Amino acid sequence: MNDVDIRAQLVKWGKRLVDNGLVVAAGGNISARVGDTMFISPSGYSIADATEEDYVPVEISTGKILDEFPLKPSSEVLMHLRCYRVRSDIRAIVHVHPPILVGIISAGGMIQPFTPDSVALLGKPAILDYILPTTDVLARAVEEKVKEADVILLRNHGVVTVGTNLREACYKAEVAEDTAKSFLASRIIGTLKLFTESELEAINGLSSEQYRLEIMRKMQEA
Repeated sequence: MNDVDIRAQLVKWGKRLVDNGLVVAAGGNISARVGDTMFISPSGYSIADATEEDYVPVEISTGKILDEFPLKPSSEVLMHLRCYRVRSDIRAIVHVHPPILVGIISAGGMIQPFTPDSVALLGKPAILDYILPTTDVLARAVEEKVKEADVILLRNHGVVTVGTNLREACYKAEVAEDTAKSFLASRIIGTLKLFTESELEAINGLSSEQYRLEIMRKMQEA
């Protein structure tokens, strides 16, 4: 995918995240990678309002803003850079503030996937206690967690999801919030029954789930 295509997809998926209520106002940030360049949402902009021309090109290896670009990258630029540097398979990153999910983890809860879809897509989420946003301390902490997890829950802050493309990273953010809603409903009614280890292994071994993940990762955007 070239620079023009990836910018168009950033606009498309950024608007979808806002439409689905995963982030409001100028919160959150998203990026995608083309070679050694990442295109990241601009600081101070709602990702619902950012145009293709607004996404800031940043060299991953150096952190340098390219092409004398007039806008500043998202204040979480260090977090994105560190994730890309530590895992070459990451092609897109989403950082949003889903309200139900943030509320649960900030109250001391922990979201554990408990449906087949959430197990297949979210894996085992990692969690971080509160760290001051936009700092290299947070970026380094996320870097360590992303070595083993595709979903990182940030208490009193939000969630970071990564994927091989924007579709995968955005789907993970959506499923994380959907799982939080189901978790909340289960707590209202009674005690949530989690999968056993053998049940988790069986779900992860389903050829149907593996096929869906494969298709999602190969799917070309229109």
